[in-house]
Amino acid sequence: DDVCGNEDDAELQTVISGSEVTYCYTVTNTGDDSLTGVTVDDPEATVPGSVDLAAGESYTFSSDPVLADADATHLATASGTDSFGGSVSADPDDAAHAVVSPALDVQVTASTDGTCPGSEDVTILAADTVTWCYEVTNTGDATLEDVMLVDSDGNMIVIGSLAAGESSTVSTDESIVEDGIQT
Repeated sequence: DDVCGNEDDAELQTVISGSEVTYCYTVTNTGDDSLTGVTVDDPEATVPGSVDLAAGESYTFSSDPVLADADATHLATASGTDSFGGSVSADPDDAAHAVVSPALDVQVTASTDGTCPGSEDVTILAADTVTWCYEVTNTGDATLEDVMLVDSDGNMIVIGSLAAGESSTVSTDESIVEDGIQT
């Protein structure tokens, strides 16, 4: 897989915590002399390989994957040797990744009067209708799209979008066949 050169390449990428990120470095020989042994130095990543570049030629290096466990900015420099044996270096350039940690929490309560939130312990009699209340909270640090809840009976409830810290309460009703305590 060539991960560099994708349309998704950008100066800032948002990634999920624990993902692996590969940095891409396009080096162009903007001079009028060929360069040999061109490498990229990124103190935050290993960038393997070296190439020779003719005047005007470009090459894209890729780093070994880096574990994204925190926001990071990578400042890289390319360097090589001209045909006279002199060292040539590019100005540093940077790219970054922002780490997000998506997470959801669900709290379930029950109500016999149809209101939410209900209680965690409810005595339910046969022929009662119980309302199951689900408070779904985005406990992560990024907006979540297309959030859905599937209850224990397989009912799918569409919640939609939840911003970080936002909650939504949804409910389903169930007719009870036999007496019991639902928890």
